[in-house]
Amino acid sequence: MITGAPDDAETLAVGALEWLLKAARDVDDGLTWPNTLADDEFNPTLYNGTSGVLPALLDAWRYFADDRYADAALRGARSVADALDDWEDSGLYTGVAGMAVALQGVHRVLGDTAAGASAERALDVLRSRYDGAGWND
Repeated sequence: MITGAPDDAETLAVGALEWLLKAARDVDDGLTWPNTLADDEFNPTLYNGTSGVLPALLDAWRYFADDRYADAALRGARSVADALDDWEDSGLYTGVAGMAVALQGVHRVLGDTAAGASAERALDVLRSRYDGAGWND
């Protein structure tokens, strides 16, 4: 064991969550998480962007009952919702499908109707891109 290192999972989780909150960037009334701290570009995707942070925040809120995590998830959902119409990729990890998953999670866990409506809008975007044979990305 490393001297001075946290020795339990909860301490490690709280440290990681605090890092996530500090790494967030304010945009309009929302929050985003960039690919890297040095990156200025907003990334709403599930794989390595804001949509991927939202499920972690929801789990943290349910486990620790710290409303900061719920607030950050709600604000993150707003920035993801704002990116839906302009995001060209449709896929799960790097596109609108993953954004829909994250938004639906915020709706189900926190009861946020705006996130639920945005998840439905994301599904509408996906439906409009499918031509019966493939995705029009």
